[in-house]
Amino acid sequence: MSFYLLLSLFVIQVLAIWPLPSKMTTGEGVLFVDHTVKFIYNGAAQVAFPPPDQMPFEQDLNLFASQQGDYGHHNTSTQKVISTAIKSTTQTLFEQNFVPWKFHPRHSDFEPATNASCTYIETVYLKQTDADPANITKPLAGGVDESYSISIATNGQATITAASSIGIVHGLTTFTQLFYKHSSGGVYTPYAPVNITDAPKFQHRGLNMDVSRVWYAPADIIRMIDALAYNKFNRLHLHITDAQSWPIEIPALPMLAEKGSYREGLTYSPQTMAYIQDYGASRGVEVILEIDMPGHTSSIAYSYPELIAAFNEKDWSAYAAEPPSGTLKLNSSAVTKFLDTLFEDLLPRVLPYSSYFHTGGDEVNVNAYNLDDTVRSNETAILQPLMQAFVDRVHAKVRAAGLTPIAWEEMLLTWNLTLGSDVVIQTWQSDEAVAQTVSKGHKALVGNYNYWYLDCGHGQWLDFYPDVSQAYYPYYDYCAPLHNWRMMYAYDPLNGVPANLTHLVLGGEVHIWSEQTDPVNVDRQVWPRACAAAEVLWSGAKDEHGQNRSQITASPRLSEMRERLVARGVGAEPIQMPFCTQNGTHSWVPFGLGFVARTVNDQYKHDLLAGWYTTFADRSAVHPFTREIRMVGTRLVLTADEENIKAILATQFHDYGKGAQFNSEWHDFLGDSIFTTDGEQWHASRQLIRPQFIKDRVSDLAVFEKHLQVLLPMLGGSKNDQTVDAMDLFFKFTLDASTAFLLGHSVNSLENPQDRFSDAFATVQSVQSLIARVGPLNRFVPRKAFYESLSIMEQFIQPFIEQTLQLTPEELEKKSKSDEGYNFLYALASFTRDRTVLRDQLTAVLLAGRDTTACTLSWLFSEISRRPDIVAKLRREIEEHVGMDNKPTYSHLKNMRYLTHVINETLRLYPIVPFNVRVSLKDTTLPRGGGPDGTQPIGIPANTPIGYSTLFLQRREDIYPPASEKFPHHLSFEPDRWDGWNPKMWTYIPFNGGPRICIGQQFALTEVAYTVVRILQTYSRVECNMAETPKMKIDIVVQPAEPVNLVFHRA
Repeated sequence: MSFYLLLSLFVIQVLAIWPLPSKMTTGEGVLFVDHTVKFIYNGAAQVAFPPPDQMPFEQDLNLFASQQGDYGHHNTSTQKVISTAIKSTTQTLFEQNFVPWKFHPRHSDFEPATNASCTYIETVYLKQTDADPANITKPLAGGVDESYSISIATNGQATITAASSIGIVHGLTTFTQLFYKHSSGGVYTPYAPVNITDAPKFQHRGLNMDVSRVWYAPADIIRMIDALAYNKFNRLHLHITDAQSWPIEIPALPMLAEKGSYREGLTYSPQTMAYIQDYGASRGVEVILEIDMPGHTSSIAYSYPELIAAFNEKDWSAYAAEPPSGTLKLNSSAVTKFLDTLFEDLLPRVLPYSSYFHTGGDEVNVNAYNLDDTVRSNETAILQPLMQAFVDRVHAKVRAAGLTPIAWEEMLLTWNLTLGSDVVIQTWQSDEAVAQTVSKGHKALVGNYNYWYLDCGHGQWLDFYPDVSQAYYPYYDYCAPLHNWRMMYAYDPLNGVPANLTHLVLGGEVHIWSEQTDPVNVDRQVWPRACAAAEVLWSGAKDEHGQNRSQITASPRLSEMRERLVARGVGAEPIQMPFCTQNGTHSWVPFGLGFVARTVNDQYKHDLLAGWYTTFADRSAVHPFTREIRMVGTRLVLTADEENIKAILATQFHDYGKGAQFNSEWHDFLGDSIFTTDGEQWHASRQLIRPQFIKDRVSDLAVFEKHLQVLLPMLGGSKNDQTVDAMDLFFKFTLDASTAFLLGHSVNSLENPQDRFSDAFATVQSVQSLIARVGPLNRFVPRKAFYESLSIMEQFIQPFIEQTLQLTPEELEKKSKSDEGYNFLYALASFTRDRTVLRDQLTAVLLAGRDTTACTLSWLFSEISRRPDIVAKLRREIEEHVGMDNKPTYSHLKNMRYLTHVINETLRLYPIVPFNVRVSLKDTTLPRGGGPDGTQPIGIPANTPIGYSTLFLQRREDIYPPASEKFPHHLSFEPDRWDGWNPKMWTYIPFNGGPRICIGQQFALTEVAYTVVRILQTYSRVECNMAETPKMKIDIVVQPAEPVNLVFHRA
């Protein structure tokens, strides 16, 4: 059974809206919809448009043409948009709905009773607050407000409010997803009351459909538009010509389609195209046409051979990406005349329905121009000016027709053309292409072929001669493997895009090319995988916690969307078998190992926090923050309840410890140190280390200043105002400071980027975290790199231990009591000469000393870089207490109240050790989680592992005052909340609590505070160069998962 199938079985039943709304609350009340339901739009009753007896397309396209005039010139009105949406809504509710038996346990009585006491929705009120712009159905990206809200009361009153008719369309689409077909024939929702507020993340959300390599009947395209609209896509990009065929009829150039199409009848007439575009416009889907050029134009040669170079060469791979080869000649007056005629005919017919025209430009092979009699060269120096002139002429024609050009990325990035600032660049080859495009000032569309190509993974469609066939075995296609919905869902359109340029990413498109796709399989090729991209483009790739959206909760919603698509006549593939969807959260993974698999996957995706949200999301549980899981016969208790955590860490301290299993799992790394032992052994470790963190040592700031003198200029970059990865520098700085404090000798990683020790230390931490998280599967974790890295660490540390042990006890005592030449190792060696003890404690303190400060600094500057007001307030406090030219003292730092608030707020959202574990050392209890209401104690037999999370605890909404003007939302970064507010006891424990509270807490806080002051004395402004708050990489500590790209501006 596959790994991801294991994960999908941990389903939490959720309201299955797709794509997920921005904000949503629901209840458990049942409402039915009356079959005669009325729709009142801005006070007037509505009927569907066109009336049912005038549905034109399959029966009579001519009716549409006669109503619209020549070639269907028509501007779809607001009234038509609203009426069409109402008709679609009633059809979806009463004719295209489904009974959701697949999403409830088998043979369960899940449907509500139908009787005279049922409450019905009899009227739906549609309120449009603003007048539509004239181009409502063909806006430029961002040109229409697509937001909406839905309110459904338990008494059946339903209202959809939006600023535009398109917002009303989206609201009605979501409205239909609230309702199910009853087996008795009614239509109901089990979710009343409902309140939804929603708006899209990106303005351009599309599908690129190749209708040239294969001809699709108009009905196939119409069905695609319906499916797109139902997923809140708003663009259908028709790649309508290519090398293989020319199916679009151009009356001014009739031979193009007559000879360039595959056969008579496999064309799109002007009337058909107008109908398709009008159909999309009425449903909020703008149809954009692409005539690809100058490459991919071989089909023109069937009618105008004099215009094409390198047509259908036998050695096609030398001249094209795929057969047949052929490209428009680059320096031909005949080509210019041809294109003028083409555009003068086509573009005026495009204008009523779209604001864009796609001019292609991908995969132009320079070798084809060796065979172009107007060029005779494949040299870039010769071709580039000709290509510039060609594209300039084409784009000028597009603009003159009132349209905005779109071009493939190669024209900008490969040919290095100078394009107008209005040109939208469609990227497809990499995330780097998106970043490069926006860095040049162009608007970009994403669609990385490694994620969002729907036709990949079906193998080679080319045939190979016997003598070369073996070389292509096993005949993968160029973009294999098939990109499953999870892969598509994981793609972030803003990945790698600088934060100050994300506004230039308009959105993106998924792509269905037709080498191996045709009308028979197109539905299952596209749906429901394209839905994954629909949610990314509408809802964003991150959830409200800044984490990647959970595939665990997405899976049942996507399965339900698939059922809705099938009910609408779309042949979408299933996501799972009914066994999975019926069982919900009940796992059939052997021995409960699905939890382990999910944890590993969440850690890999930097989604562990989301995993905990999923774990605690079960509404049926009696206690919201304590859960039990069975794993290989072992009972595992997970908690984020403050009373239970208090018991574990303090009030029942002697009942819980690290345990033998924990010591065994961590022993190779931390040995028998303070972090891995219990009882007398732990107490001895604490007594050994505690004296090294007395106030005199904590307040000695010279150890920090020496390394800050190296760090500070590096933050500014090698050039002024240069972007730097602050996290990388902070980790090197704290490693240097920690090794100097511990060993009397720094690894100097800031000045030695290839430092082996820091790399080895990071590798050990990462593998150790995985070993600890996978429980009984840890024996399968590869350890080669782990042990190699441990060896590198030992090679660095052991010589200092040997050197120290050569000193006499008298020499050690003298050094450990003197500020001159003091280091942590000398002090430890004054109490023990056991090499193993010294190594274990040094490693443990090094781990804590480096990571605590580096992580806190990374999160702190990541947050304040987005808040110049906080930076300014900190600098004012520094000026008041220290001055900008003086080094702060320990007393200064303790008196800087706002600085303390900023550090506290950072540790509130990002406690250093986010997850921890204990084991019960005897039969005992936890205070809460038992009884019918979850308020009674629960029994904890000896040797029961307990996992607890300070990260989840400190992000619980219920432990904070309600969000208000005085107290900002609990997930927002607002240091001022600490002015007059104190957390409830045991709800803020970033350094743990009780007897095992972090012994170096004050040392770490002092280092953070001192570093912040010195940085802000040197730099007056910190600029964020990240798309958004980084994801959380959770190994032993929580740190940003991506580089913290900042620009430090000198004071």
